[in-house]
Formats: sequence, structure tokens, C-alpha cells
Amino acid sequence: MIRELSRAKVYERLLSELSLREEFYRAELARLQESKSADTKSSAGDKFETSREMIAQEIAKVDHSLQTLISNRKFMEEFADQEVSETVRNGSIIRVGDQLFLLGVSLGEMDLGLEKIFLLSRSSPFGKILFGLKKNDPVQFMGKPNQINEIL
Repeated sequence: MIRELSRAKVYERLLSELSLREEFYRAELARLQESKSADTKSSAGDKFETSREMIAQEIAKVDHSLQTLISNRKFMEEFADQEVSETVRNGSIIRVGDQLFLLGVSLGEMDLGLEKIFLLSRSSPFGKILFGLKKNDPVQFMGKPNQINEIL
């Protein structure tokens, strides 16, 4: 099935998904800012301060997620146009058995339509195993012997 999926299509889908997530975080930040601004001081001052502090903490959390996402997107954009390598490196799309992996940032599973791809960081346990291997190299996956079938 990987032959049906080009490297360009996988990256196009990945970057599109990251852009959608970025839009979501930006909308959530705007909603929280509006909520914080709309929160008016009442006679119960402690409730007001607690509410504003909770909103401020939520804003900080969402902003951190947004900044991490932007950083991850920029990191992955660097690999979108790289040449296919004979060895697994950051940005490689790897088929092990019937599973697809993209080595770069840890973002979990992404649906490509016909199949799913798992986005792994190089520092993840399986990412460390895959890094530097070549096509047909043996690899243990989910406790079973396997091999790298393809690198894109």
C-alpha cells in the first residue's frame, strides 16, 4: 500500500493536520481571552480572582501546546522535500511489516485514508531502534521479529 502513498502526499496530509490543530489552538486562545475579559468583578472578590487565575492557567496551557505544535510543524517542514535515504533518519517514512511510521516528532497516529501512520520521535524507544537501519534489516516490533520493508 505504501506505493499508493507518495512521500509528498504523506507530508501534505501531515502538514495539513498540523495546520488544523494550530487553528484550533488559536481559536481556543481567543475564546479564553474573551472569557477572561468578560469575567467581571463581583462582590465576591475571591471567586473573581480564582476564576481569572483558572482562565490564566488554561491560557498558559493552551499557549504552550500551540508553541510546541508550531515548533513541531517547522521541524517536520524541513524534511518534506528531503531526498529519500537508504538509511532511516529523521523525516523517513518506514514500513515495518504492515505498519507505517514517520520518524520526526511524536504526534501519535494519523489517518491517511487507506491506512494509518504512526509519528515517532527519534528519541522514542522504537525510534531509537529504527534510526540508522536500512531496508531489509531485521527489527523487533511488538515482540515479534520483523524487517524494514521500505524507506521513503
